[in-house]
Amino acid sequence: MVAAIFGLFQCFNGNFVAASRLLFSFGRRGTIPARFGMVHARYQTPSIAVIGVMIATLIALFLGDALLVPVTEVGSMASACGWLAASSSLFLVESRIRVRLIAAIAALVALLLVAMKLVAKFP
Repeated sequence: MVAAIFGLFQCFNGNFVAASRLLFSFGRRGTIPARFGMVHARYQTPSIAVIGVMIATLIALFLGDALLVPVTEVGSMASACGWLAASSSLFLVESRIRVRLIAAIAALVALLLVAMKLVAKFP
């Protein structure tokens, strides 16, 4: 049970850091309000982005199971599509055969993951 709880904390921590850095980069680029792209003067961290993710997380806690299933379904599909796009673009731009082979295998696996979400008969 302790290992499972630590596994959940590890997953949460990784997602929290990734989400706050994503908000930070979007803020820097200007696709969302620029405040999210600000860096704390003393600690040099994206504090506004971290606070934004914290507030969204706290709100999501109160939605419970009503949010859990849709987020995991959409998140896994988005992750598979992102993996497919990244490995396909690597395959297209890379000239080394070995790397192209790895990118092709990764694209095939990502395509299977997308199919698993889209085709109802897939286990």
